[in-house]
Amino acid sequence: MMVAKLGSASAAASELGLHRATVTRHIETVEAALGTTLFLRHARGLQMTDAGKDMLEVTGRIDDMFTDLQGKTRNKNSQLSGELIVTSLIGVTPLIMPAIRAFKAVHPAISVSFVSGAKPMQLEYGEAHVAVRAGRKPAAADYVTRLFRRIQFGFYAHRDYLHEAHTRKNKVALEDYKYIGPTDEVADVNSPYTKWFNSTAPKADIALRVNDFDLNLPAILAGLGVGILADHVAESFKDLVPVVPPSKDRSVPLWIVTHMGLKKVAKVQEFVRILTETADN
Repeated sequence: MMVAKLGSASAAASELGLHRATVTRHIETVEAALGTTLFLRHARGLQMTDAGKDMLEVTGRIDDMFTDLQGKTRNKNSQLSGELIVTSLIGVTPLIMPAIRAFKAVHPAISVSFVSGAKPMQLEYGEAHVAVRAGRKPAAADYVTRLFRRIQFGFYAHRDYLHEAHTRKNKVALEDYKYIGPTDEVADVNSPYTKWFNSTAPKADIALRVNDFDLNLPAILAGLGVGILADHVAESFKDLVPVVPPSKDRSVPLWIVTHMGLKKVAKVQEFVRILTETADN
C-alpha cells in the first residue's frame, strides 16, 4: 500500500525505514504468489496494473477490518463486564471474600468465579485472571506480582480442651498438651509448617495427624488438641485460645499475581485495586 501511495519503491522504503531492495523483494514475492504483475516498472517509478488496483482495494478493506477489530478490543478491555476468575488456597479465602463482595457491589454485571485448589492455576493459559499465592514470590517473567499482606501463625486450642487439660494438671507445659500434627507424607522438614511444629513441640503427644493443613481447624474445634492456625482463621472463632500466640517469626507473605497480558484489562485492574485496599484496612 505504501508503494502504491508514494509511487516508488525508494520512497516507500524511506517511509517504512527499510532498504529499497527489501521492498522490491516483497513486491516480487507477492507477485509470484498471486501469479500476476502488480506494478509496471518505468523510468519515473512504479505504476499499478489493474490487478494491483484490485489488490489495493482488498488490502484497504483488510486494513479497515483490523482497525475496527483494534477498536473493539480496546473498548472490550476498558469495559467492566464479562467473567473474572480468582484463585487461591482455601485457607486464604476469608481474606479475599471481602474484596469480592466490594467488587460485586459496584460491578454487579461481572460474573465472578472463585476457584481453590492445591495446584496453582496457570495464568498464562487463561485459567484465572487473579491469583493470591503464599510463600516465595512467584518468579515467572510474564507475571505481575505485588505483596498483598503477611499472615502469621500461632498454636491454638479449644477452650474446652484447655479446661480439661488444666483440670488434670495445675501447671501445664507445652509438652503436656496433645497436638494435631502433619502426617509423614507431608511433614517436609524444609516446610515452615513442619519447622514451626517441631520447634514448638518436638516431643509432643500427637492426638491426630492430618495430610492437609486446612484439616487442623476442624480437629482443633473438635477438642482433639493444640494445632497451628493462621491468625485470620483463628480470630473467627471465639472459643479458640492461643497457646502460642501468632508471631512474625511464624509468618508467610501472600502475593497478588496477574499476567502482564492483562495490564490493560479494566476489570482485572479494578479487582486488584479493591483487593489491595482491603489489605490496607
